[in-house]
Amino acid sequence: MKCINLICGLFLVLCARNTSANTEKLIFQVNQNIPACSFETRSIFGETIQPNSVLIPPFTTLVDTIKTIHPSNSSVVSSHRLYQLAGLTRGSNYELRLSYPAITPTDFILELMSGCDEHLAESLSDDFTVNYWVVVTGTHTGVSTIQDTTTIEPVVYNLVLEKLYGGFLFYNVYKIVFLIAGLLALGSWVVVPAIERIVKP
Repeated sequence: MKCINLICGLFLVLCARNTSANTEKLIFQVNQNIPACSFETRSIFGETIQPNSVLIPPFTTLVDTIKTIHPSNSSVVSSHRLYQLAGLTRGSNYELRLSYPAITPTDFILELMSGCDEHLAESLSDDFTVNYWVVVTGTHTGVSTIQDTTTIEPVVYNLVLEKLYGGFLFYNVYKIVFLIAGLLALGSWVVVPAIERIVKP
């Protein structure tokens, strides 16, 4: 029992993630009815929509920046970035995470949609996979004391697309789960019986 408790404790330590950032999450299933690309999105990015980057499962991470204060008149603006989620398996679950420094006075919104570029979507999808799009909107929420707003750095954020196995296990976690299960099996069937044989007279 002590061995099992020790392994479980190690598992919790390995899974714990120290963070000093705010995080926005979007969990979705590919079979869900995803809203079509809106008129507002097309007006922002134009009729010929090109993504800032493409995220591909089972795991993709990228770092990007967004500026939410107008450099000339200090006015607050909502900036947008468009990303394509390519090759999503039908019926599978995914999590999209956006994290940014906790000291950054910015609100982020993740909006999932489909069909932003029908021609491109059809060329990259098939009977087993589908492509979605996500619009990242960043809005400044604080009051800056800096007079020269041209010196204000853009907000840096991390965007992660990760497949959820079994609907809840992250791509980078399920390997640890299998490792822990293997250690538990080894301890129960090999190590513990061997120790009992040594201890018993």
